[in-house]
Amino acid sequence: MNSRFAHILFISLTIVLFLGCEKKEEGIWNRQSKDARTVFIYMAADNSLGQYGYDEENIENLIKGATAANIGKGRIVVYQDPANGTPRLLGIHAGSNGLGKMEVLRSYPEQNSAEASTLVAAIADMKRYAPASSYGLILWSHGLNWQSSEKKTTQSTRKWDEDAGVETTQDSDPKAERLMRIPGLLTRSFAEDQNTGTAGEDAYMEISDLATALPTGMFDYIIFDACYMGSVEVAYSLKDKTNYLVASPAEILANGMPYDRILSHLFAVSPRLGAGGVAQEFYDFYAAYDPYGDGDIRYKSATIALYDCTAMERLAEVMSRIIHQEQMQLPLSSAYGIQYYDRTNSLHMMYDLRGFVRALLAESDPLREEFERAEAAVVQYKATTGRIFSMLIDPAKYSGITTYIPLLSLPQTNVDYQTTDWYKRVYGQ
Repeated sequence: MNSRFAHILFISLTIVLFLGCEKKEEGIWNRQSKDARTVFIYMAADNSLGQYGYDEENIENLIKGATAANIGKGRIVVYQDPANGTPRLLGIHAGSNGLGKMEVLRSYPEQNSAEASTLVAAIADMKRYAPASSYGLILWSHGLNWQSSEKKTTQSTRKWDEDAGVETTQDSDPKAERLMRIPGLLTRSFAEDQNTGTAGEDAYMEISDLATALPTGMFDYIIFDACYMGSVEVAYSLKDKTNYLVASPAEILANGMPYDRILSHLFAVSPRLGAGGVAQEFYDFYAAYDPYGDGDIRYKSATIALYDCTAMERLAEVMSRIIHQEQMQLPLSSAYGIQYYDRTNSLHMMYDLRGFVRALLAESDPLREEFERAEAAVVQYKATTGRIFSMLIDPAKYSGITTYIPLLSLPQTNVDYQTTDWYKRVYGQ
């Protein structure tokens, strides 16, 4: 039996045993916990991640890490929509023996977990079962930054015409390139649902719909356990939803967050999210990652950052002045030399924000220094390895946050981009 398959099978049987043997402990659920935090994990795993069992692997690590020493009287609520079953709401807490334990709080019929209304309902259920004085949120699934669901489903039909040097549209399998990966490496990109309960194509959640679904000011922090979400477009859309955001500007390995290592940081009275906390734990874990013991350096891939969302408006104001001062240069004819973080052959959507500004502004321009101060106020912590799988990254050029750059060669994508809150604030005023 393949060792990887055997491991996933063991995890599945372990969780089944938990589900079959546990009963909801009286006094733990459906009551206010004034002195403890509830962390809610929205796990939209009805896709390739669930098919490979990464949701179950992460749940196992949550149970392992949910000790009294790590989470105290705190509670973890997981909305899990698996690939081979119907959604359920799970509760995890430290039992009377100080070790983590899991219980099923409720079950749902098959539904579309990439629908914003499903997220709204799941948050309401979480608050009913585990009301608390403070909350944290982890969004777990596939995703592709700011791009719309229509863009996602047609992404692979947009090809690079090497002769013409422009974006073209061709007929191809819309699923063929949805996951950027090399053989043997599955990456996690937010919210893909391949089994929505109704006929039709795979479903995705727009960032604008996500922002609408999330209650304002409820969550102390939001963490994306997903690829590519470390961008100004995403952070600006969520700036009124939380003070702090942790995300990766690039891909992350499908194993995702090392949950058993980060729970103590998530449940600290003052959550530790950057240096010495969640983001650094993530970086340290993957910078030394060697899952098969063969020294394959492709797996030593980690790009992560912590953003102060309260500083996003100031960054947008400075960027707006830069864009309007340099508007004659836009769209750019080329982004050559600007570091990017998506592993496509020719079409890139995620460029380094600081690299973009430095390409626009002369070194002597006072706006450049003003921008870098505003950017530093947003990016509170950043770390990257020198590569993401086969793609090299220069850590010295890594600002910690990405942006889309309008290019002459991407006319349709430029039109799509105009729907984002960031575009309307920075380019449109």
